[in-house]
Amino acid sequence: MRILLLLLAASSQLLAGYSYQRTITLGSSAVIPSSQSNFTVLVCANGSAPCNTSIAGLNQSGAGAHVTSPNGYDIAFSSTACATPTWMKWEMNRYVPSTGEFYAWVLQPTLSSGGTFFLCYGNSAISTFQGGSTGSAWETNYKGVWHLSDGTTLSGADSTANGLNLTNAGATATTGQIDGAANFVSASAQRLGNATGPVFTAGSSITVSFWTLVSSASVSSAFSIGNDGNVGHVAQAHVPYSDSTLYWDYGTNTTGRVTTSFASRLGSWTKVDLVFNSSNNLHAIYLGGTLANSTTNASSPTVTLTGIVIGGNLALPYYENGKLDEFRVSNCARSATWIATEYNNQSSPSTFAAVGSESGIGGSSSGVHRRLIGGE
Repeated sequence: MRILLLLLAASSQLLAGYSYQRTITLGSSAVIPSSQSNFTVLVCANGSAPCNTSIAGLNQSGAGAHVTSPNGYDIAFSSTACATPTWMKWEMNRYVPSTGEFYAWVLQPTLSSGGTFFLCYGNSAISTFQGGSTGSAWETNYKGVWHLSDGTTLSGADSTANGLNLTNAGATATTGQIDGAANFVSASAQRLGNATGPVFTAGSSITVSFWTLVSSASVSSAFSIGNDGNVGHVAQAHVPYSDSTLYWDYGTNTTGRVTTSFASRLGSWTKVDLVFNSSNNLHAIYLGGTLANSTTNASSPTVTLTGIVIGGNLALPYYENGKLDEFRVSNCARSATWIATEYNNQSSPSTFAAVGSESGIGGSSSGVHRRLIGGE
């Protein structure tokens, strides 16, 4: 009996730790052109493209299941090997227990090419989320991060600590660039919004980033940030307008405007980044991670901006006719290398962060359990 109790105690100790790990290796300098601080990396697998890399063992049910929590809570990320982990901060956007499909956003305090971190899983002692408090995976310059998931039930939840959740007015769930997205029909004035944020002081820097899929040009407005639709009181973009041009307005729609053709992008998912840098008065549009056009002038909103509408304009009857995904607003001017790095990560997650083969940690705890029960 004493031997059995000792074996049971040993089994309990093993079950309290992680049984499996995989090394995640960040891409080359072609993928990460320069080091970044507090950059959140997408790690995903077992879903649809671009998250369709097959990684065995991450399912919680069915054959070969190595995850124990139906919520994927024992899928964790460490900057050191999982036997002696140093936990990182992450957000688990979605987990499907039957297939192991998951979308995680992992904060890298320092991101550089060739770096490594670890995917840990298989721990029956874990029953709660381990990745940190809400918003801890996102650096503080983010005013709002909306994944617009999950493709079945549209969510307007904000992933940052600001809690700027969006109220839906008719937009529907659809497939996205990454997991789900929001679908808008302009004739129905569909949109999501929050009247209380994000907040931008007059003349401050801003970056608005999102993926969009628009099949044809129309009188549209992908988003609007501001108090109303008046000139000088808004940040907004038409993606694209009826002339197949993308218009980015920050301040007035004359001196504060920069444009670029969107005609070649119609019908395919495109990442759009819109920037105003208050330090050099640069207004810029990036498409697919690359600068498409820019102009330099001091025009910017003359009042503090509050409130946001995604899929439409705050006051004028212009609404998007297409899909939007991974919508983000920052109170800083993201650099060209940040924008390129983010595009590389989101367009090809498996190239950006390659997940290695599975290895056991100190033997399989499930194997010890079977020996005790079966009397082997």
